[in-house]
Amino acid sequence: MSTNKQQKRPLVYAVITHWNALEDTSECLDSVLASDYPNLKIVIVDNGSTDGSPDILARNYPEIPQVRTGNNGAITAAYNKGMEYGLAQDAAYILMLNNDITIASTMISLLVEAAENDPQIGIVTPKVYYYDRSDTIWFAGGMRSRFDFGAYDTHEGETDAPENSVAKEVDFAWACGMLMRRELLEQMGLFDTQFYLYYDDVDTSVRAQQAGYKIWYVPEATMKHKVSHSTGSARFTYIWARSKMRLFRKHTKGLHFLSLVIYSFAHGLIRSVWPRQDNLRMHAHTGAYMRGLVAGLKQSD
Repeated sequence: MSTNKQQKRPLVYAVITHWNALEDTSECLDSVLASDYPNLKIVIVDNGSTDGSPDILARNYPEIPQVRTGNNGAITAAYNKGMEYGLAQDAAYILMLNNDITIASTMISLLVEAAENDPQIGIVTPKVYYYDRSDTIWFAGGMRSRFDFGAYDTHEGETDAPENSVAKEVDFAWACGMLMRRELLEQMGLFDTQFYLYYDDVDTSVRAQQAGYKIWYVPEATMKHKVSHSTGSARFTYIWARSKMRLFRKHTKGLHFLSLVIYSFAHGLIRSVWPRQDNLRMHAHTGAYMRGLVAGLKQSD
């Protein structure tokens, strides 16, 4: 692609976070490098890897810059390091990518095309398939419950069908793959680092809408995600619960907030006795879940 043609397309910076997962990150990078989008750059954010993989990536991909955080801190802080790097290079769009995904070669072009068609679209999200079940949808946009911010109409577990293959405005985009407009980020700010992990993309989606921007789902743009099927550790259950309470504290008040606090503790107790098979964290790590809720209530802004 000629330089002139590249300059006609807005600059996209793909931000890929990495931590001790050389194989996953390499596969992700290879898929992004195969993109047909002409004006694309990549930055790797190493979040304190201890296995020597950043040096291997530097040797294998010398053209791709790295930002190294120096410690395994909040994933949102790592996201922000990469976003700041891309914005400083005059990126028109930031593409957030987890390192455990692969993208279709046309995905970025389709996402940018949708955003360019409407300046009020602040975030664009693709259709996401399971990596190990490439005909099964993991995420196809999502709507938000006005009570507890829970996602519905995500089409998880479905195969492609007319009802999940229509471009439309949605409430949520997941951070494993979201294209974000520069003007939106300049207006609302970057990720909230109080969310160490989990619910950071929910918070970002809510803030984008509060800033007056749309979140748009593009079904023709596709990627695959290596979704974990495990119950997770006690530590991550604790972080998950803490982030949930942080979300409630930030975006609700009064009786709404009080009802969510009661609901969260009651839900944890109920699921500790009667688990839901697609989410066993509260059953497997009830104590960690409860401690996380308490920590989220106490967490200072």
